[in-house]
Amino acid sequence: MTTDRMSLAQIALALERYGGKYDAFEVFADDVEELYMLRRGEDLPAALEAKAQGRDLLFKVNHAPYRLTLSEKSAIAKITRGGGG
Repeated sequence: MTTDRMSLAQIALALERYGGKYDAFEVFADDVEELYMLRRGEDLPAALEAKAQGRDLLFKVNHAPYRLTLSEKSAIAKITRGGGG
């Protein structure tokens, strides 16, 4: 089965491809595979080391920390470098 959804790892790696040019990527939440998985009640891949922090999701790709923030008033997911503390 094919899907048009992107994984958090794909989004994080795309962000890194641009170096310091961009601080974040914003995508439609429905296009993020892991958010779709959570809605279906599935566990996230262990390699992401994902954990909730308030309304945000902290995760890692290649040992680098990232943060996913969902907008309360739109269907936008913002992925930024650094998970914060």
